[in-house]
Amino acid sequence: MIYQDFIANFPEFENLVDYPQSRVEFWLDYASTMVNESRWRTMTNHGISLLTAHQLTTEKLNPNGKVKGLVTSKSVDGVSVSYDVGILSYEQAGFFNSTMYGIQFWNLVLLIVTGK
Repeated sequence: MIYQDFIANFPEFENLVDYPQSRVEFWLDYASTMVNESRWRTMTNHGISLLTAHQLTTEKLNPNGKVKGLVTSKSVDGVSVSYDVGILSYEQAGFFNSTMYGIQFWNLVLLIVTGK
């Protein structure tokens, strides 16, 4: 998977200020080592792309290496909103539940690796 193919599939990461090509390529290289082509077969590039998108999004949500959780409730001037994302998450997925890309990646992991 090369940078141009990733951006073609996920144009939301094409802003070079927010997502420098070097960072995208770093995560593409990382994901390429994590997604085993002999197992993933025709879904290899999709798995690499989802894992890369998840890592880039997680990095953007946690700048400078600071880790923070998801906002589940917010109040402003007496108006509050909260979201229940439990229905969208997988019990064993850990930090993959922090982005939709991670949830989609984990879903593929379950399908490809365990067949469930």
